[in-house]
Amino acid sequence: MRPQEEPREHLLEALSLQRSLGNRRAEPDLLNALAVIEAGQGRMDEALELYQAALPILRECGDRRGEASVLGNLGNVFGERGRLKESRLHHEAASRSTESRATADSRE
Repeated sequence: MRPQEEPREHLLEALSLQRSLGNRRAEPDLLNALAVIEAGQGRMDEALELYQAALPILRECGDRRGEASVLGNLGNVFGERGRLKESRLHHEAASRSTESRATADSRE
């Protein structure tokens, strides 16, 4: 088994378990971690799908920090693929999400 396969398998098992429990808040973190592994192995299509699956859940849960992280990761994948306009748009969206979170935190 390749070094990244064991963590990947554990993450897939954890994702399946969290979904069976209905724990929506855990899903995006697991999807993001899986996407990082896929991207690291050069499987950019799979990484893109996983990041894109995490994004609506993060928005649904109101997790602006997680949303910014995934948007930045999407920007990185698009950049790796030479899709520079999409990369820039995702990085800008990540920055806006981070700024929005910072503003909300300063009000608390």
